[in-house]
Amino acid sequence: DAEPGLLLLLNAKQVGGNWIKSQGPAALFEFGTSLGSLADRRTGGWVYWRVDRAAGAPALKISTQGGTGEVDLYVRFGARPTDTLNDAASAKAGNLETVTIAAPKAGTYYIGLRAGVPYGGVTLKVGG
Repeated sequence: DAEPGLLLLLNAKQVGGNWIKSQGPAALFEFGTSLGSLADRRTGGWVYWRVDRAAGAPALKISTQGGTGEVDLYVRFGARPTDTLNDAASAKAGNLETVTIAAPKAGTYYIGLRAGVPYGGVTLKVGG
């Protein structure tokens, strides 16, 4: 589990929806954790994380839920996803999105949240 102080710090840094200035290129997201109260006020804006998987790791399940607005979820191995370049995507109406990689490769998966319209109060979970 991630340290509670780290999650609070990440939540505080994204207040105002300005992840571009407050987030590194793709912050590391620990497997088995969640991060709540995510927001992005930019229609079409992207926020990225990465999760590392070892050889033989269990299934990788990534999901969003809750909040308001419209968030879409994209996942790609080895590089940031886009709406056209991804390994898996969930882009339904609302914020209940789920992507499962049944047999993840060893290496880094990039998670992208795209604001269909500005969103707030969304929780991102990464687990098995």
